[in-house]
Amino acid sequence: MRLTPRGAVWIYAAVVAALASYFLIDIPVQLSDSLQNIFSADRRTLRELIVNNLWANGYMRPLLFVPIRIAYLASDGDYTTWFRGVHAVQLTLTIAALVACLGVRTWAQATSAPIAVAVLLSMHTFADNIREAFPVNAYLTIVLCCLLTVLLARAKHHWWSDAGAVVLLAIAALSVESGLLVGVIVVAAYIAGWRGISRWGVGAVVVGVVAYLGMRYLVLHVGTPGLDERATGFGFAVLEPREVQARFGAHPWQLFTYNVLASAGSVLFAEPRAGVFWVTRAALRDDLAPWMVVNVAACSATTLLLVTHVARGWDRWRRWQLSEADRIIVVFAAVLAGNATMNLVYTKDVIMGPAGALFALAAGGALAARVDSPGPSPRAAGTVVLLAVLSLSWGIKMAGVHYSLRDSAHATRKAWAYADGWLKDQEVSLASPRERAITDRLMADALWKRPAAPRIQIHWRWPGDWFDTTQ
Repeated sequence: MRLTPRGAVWIYAAVVAALASYFLIDIPVQLSDSLQNIFSADRRTLRELIVNNLWANGYMRPLLFVPIRIAYLASDGDYTTWFRGVHAVQLTLTIAALVACLGVRTWAQATSAPIAVAVLLSMHTFADNIREAFPVNAYLTIVLCCLLTVLLARAKHHWWSDAGAVVLLAIAALSVESGLLVGVIVVAAYIAGWRGISRWGVGAVVVGVVAYLGMRYLVLHVGTPGLDERATGFGFAVLEPREVQARFGAHPWQLFTYNVLASAGSVLFAEPRAGVFWVTRAALRDDLAPWMVVNVAACSATTLLLVTHVARGWDRWRRWQLSEADRIIVVFAAVLAGNATMNLVYTKDVIMGPAGALFALAAGGALAARVDSPGPSPRAAGTVVLLAVLSLSWGIKMAGVHYSLRDSAHATRKAWAYADGWLKDQEVSLASPRERAITDRLMADALWKRPAAPRIQIHWRWPGDWFDTTQ
């Protein structure tokens, strides 16, 4: 049987997904931000979970706990296997959705797929989607829904395509607010020229977004988080809520503008991170680590790839006769703008996960187009240099993902070793024997039934310097 370019890419994706899942499953269910969620899933029915999270202060997330409840009931007490297994399935489906969106047809295009996968997995906006071992990672669900929406939009229209887009919007938007980006993707994809979702489907999604906003702000009066809600990065430091109020309470638009621009810059240049100019601060202190340079080089080179792609095809853009790679960039630009706007009050890398995933897809499309038609020799030489920078920087970051996941597994197990002290410090009381039993089961899985695998021992100093353990 002859191996096709598409088949080779799918084999590569399967190997990457299997390896990443192996390291992912090794991380126990984390203690913080998880134990209380599992208790809630145990105490309440699905209906109660939906109603209780419909109008929380500043948030409307009625479906957030639904998958946790379903996995909890299905586990029949084997919590770790089910929760970590669900996480691995989420990751595998996300990688598969990205590869399907790339639509590889030629061997030249196939060379771009590994870089696109590396951008997806090792982008700092994706880090908490795999390092944070929640019972069910809702932010990863949003990324998956966004990629599936792109897949629907660029595929051939079917009778179920429009309904699928509406369902994806409902699942994503009612889980986490950034799920509204599904609507942004649908509209941007239609404007760019994809017709996998018809104008009736686009209209239905727009109506869904309007209904969501009306329900949130006019009916339930949920509103948005206030300045006193969370800490946020600004400049070279992280400001606590009281500092944010004191500094921006009278002129919040200054913070909003900074957060939007900082969030976009985080995707395009890896600086700032969560609102903090880490690399600049480290450079000023003469404490610049190689991994920081790699991060900035990787994202900046990818941004340069996208900018030069648009510049090289400017005649197409002026006439709005877009290629497939052009259309992906249009959708990415729309998602980047919409995603950054969602960070008005505070910034978090993980919130920019959808934009990071579309950044990976746009990079794969632009690189495939560049490799397929390198042009005259000067441009061909430039393509070789750019490809070398992209391959080296994202290759280092990709290797660092597994190093970081193993490090996260040890940190999570260490937290469980001191769980009783953490419960006391957080004033969390185990209200029933059932909650004590759940806690003991998770602790036993983390410490005894699933003993920690050895740390990745590399006897040179450079891994600690070159691998970003925050990713």
